[in-house]
Amino acid sequence: MVDAFKLFLTDEILDIIVLHANNYARKYYNQRSQSRLNKGVYKPKFTHWKEIDRIELEAFIGPLIQASAANMGHRSIDEL
Repeated sequence: MVDAFKLFLTDEILDIIVLHANNYARKYYNQRSQSRLNKGVYKPKFTHWKEIDRIELEAFIGPLIQASAANMGHRSIDEL
């Protein structure tokens, strides 16, 4: 299953996804923090952003692909 996974999602593609996911999250976090400051709410709702890496992305995508391949779309991620 891992070999098939790597055929479609190479390390380079995963690195690009990680880069853009982190950029988007950072931008979203900054906008939300600024919006809360402008509204007079000085304590940010989110305390910090922890960037993801390729390993975390693979750990997230892996069970989704496994559930799809095993036709287990109706099961929760905890059951896999």
